[in-house]
Amino acid sequence: MEPESDLEDEELRLETDGIGESLARFREESERSPLAASSGGADLLRIAHPPLTEAILRDQGRIRRGWKPRHWKAMVGLPADKQALIALTGILNAIGEVGDDPDGVTVTMVAGRVGYGCMRERRGDLRRGRALSVAEVGAARNKRPSQARKRGRDHEKDLDQTDWKVTYLDIHLGAALLDLALKHSGILEEHKNLKSATTIHLTSQAIARYLERQNAKESSIRPAFLPMVIPPRPWKAGAGGGYLALELGMVKRGEAAIEQAMSRADLRVPSEALNAVQETPWRLHARIAALFRTAWERKEPRGVLPPTDLVEIPPLPSRKSTDPETYALLRDEYEEARRRSARVLSQHVLMETRLAVCELFAGRDPFYFPAQLDHRGRAYAVPQVVHPQADDYARALLEFSRGKPLGERGAYWLAVHLANLFAQDGVDKLPFDGRVRWVEENREAILDSANRPLEGARFWTKAEKPWRFLAGAF
Repeated sequence: MEPESDLEDEELRLETDGIGESLARFREESERSPLAASSGGADLLRIAHPPLTEAILRDQGRIRRGWKPRHWKAMVGLPADKQALIALTGILNAIGEVGDDPDGVTVTMVAGRVGYGCMRERRGDLRRGRALSVAEVGAARNKRPSQARKRGRDHEKDLDQTDWKVTYLDIHLGAALLDLALKHSGILEEHKNLKSATTIHLTSQAIARYLERQNAKESSIRPAFLPMVIPPRPWKAGAGGGYLALELGMVKRGEAAIEQAMSRADLRVPSEALNAVQETPWRLHARIAALFRTAWERKEPRGVLPPTDLVEIPPLPSRKSTDPETYALLRDEYEEARRRSARVLSQHVLMETRLAVCELFAGRDPFYFPAQLDHRGRAYAVPQVVHPQADDYARALLEFSRGKPLGERGAYWLAVHLANLFAQDGVDKLPFDGRVRWVEENREAILDSANRPLEGARFWTKAEKPWRFLAGAF
């Protein structure tokens, strides 16, 4: 067990050094590996990061020469290469998280995420004493030397003591970075829809490149919010809970009306409830994590893994070169292929991110999931992709850190649980005793799954929730 002070230092490093470490790892991989040998996510970053960094540097230069967009303080408050990496990884992670909804990555969603990521990084740099001086830039822009220093300090104070969400600075900066990424990264495009929000996608060439070179172990992508290696800070009267350095509200995306209602409410009971949830210690299920990587590297068993086949996107002819009816059919085929390709990409990004979390938290026991409420009062884990409320893959990767013997009655309920997870041929609808009998009747097949998950008969792959069924078999 590590000393508490060491764990606190480690937690602060995880919260504040994520982008810096990703940037260092990305640079190292760029120098070491040719494009043909690189992994999917890192490969796209190698293409997009240099031109986006150059575009941000040009805008920073314009700001120093007097250009004054709404986001100018925030844009000069972080190094250009960090902002480029925050923007690109934020977009790739967003594409991964939408799952089967490839049109779910909207401009507003990405702008807010990227801007918030920049705010987090700026706050982390301040806490670690390495923040860029906005005061110097602000002073240099002032035409009155007698006021320049004071005005510069005022600008920096305004940036660092104001909640960016309140002033919408996160949205303004995120939108500016997204616009630069669309123009200069070479891997992104936007789809403008007449009846819905504008959405962001990888180009078909970028999708093909990603899927051909994808190798999760080398990726520079990881979630913006991670589990904690120490118990989260407790919520007290609706404030101050969760991470050490990252600021969270008790309610996700709290709007003005919610904030006003909370200011009048007695929040002791919901605070205690959230604290009970987030103080529960977890660890990785080591056997599932190891098998997870092996299966993904082999791309077997196919039925329990995301689709891996590349979807060909047909070229879309010019509207002028064909008749309207034929063009409409070709357009529909193009859009359907694009959506299928985006779904495959999304699943790959999700898998890569899950495995990145496994790499990062392998051997860390325990870790914790800070929690928030939504506007309906439901509790949710803050970390993304791998958490106790996620999909079958992620939930199979987790187990309680403080295990207890099942006991005689516990074994009964484990059998019920297995039948519920299998959920084929109506087994999950049987009376409890019937579900237990089903497990006893299939005992050998279940034990074969546990003892030889990849080499045996693979009974577990027939389950509706195969990875959690396999964890139950183990």
